[in-house]
Amino acid sequence: MLEAIVKKKAHMPLLDDMKGLVDSEMASKALKVIESMLGKMAHMTAYEVEFHAKRILETMGHAIITILVADMGMKLGEESIMNAAKLYYAKFVERRELTSRGLRRRVS
Repeated sequence: MLEAIVKKKAHMPLLDDMKGLVDSEMASKALKVIESMLGKMAHMTAYEVEFHAKRILETMGHAIITILVADMGMKLGEESIMNAAKLYYAKFVERRELTSRGLRRRVS
C-alpha cells in the first residue's frame, strides 16, 4: 500500500475526494494530518517508510474516518455526530485517552 502511495501517487484521487468533503473545522484538522503524514513520507527513505508503515496507514485511516463522520454530521445537521467525530479524532488520531470525565493528555 505505501509503495503504491510513494511510487505511483495512488493516494491522490483519495486525497482529492477527502478535500471535497471538508466542511468543518474537525474535518480540516484531519485533512491536515493526512497531508502532513504524506509530506513526511516524501522525505523518508524506503526503509523508514517500511519501518513506520503500520503507524502511518493506521493514522491516515483514522483521519479519513474522522472526515467521513464529520461530513455526515454536517450534512445531517446532527451535533451528536459531530461530537462523535471530535471524540474519534481525539482518541484515534491524537491518541488521547477518553474517560467518563472527558479527555486526558496524549497516550504514547
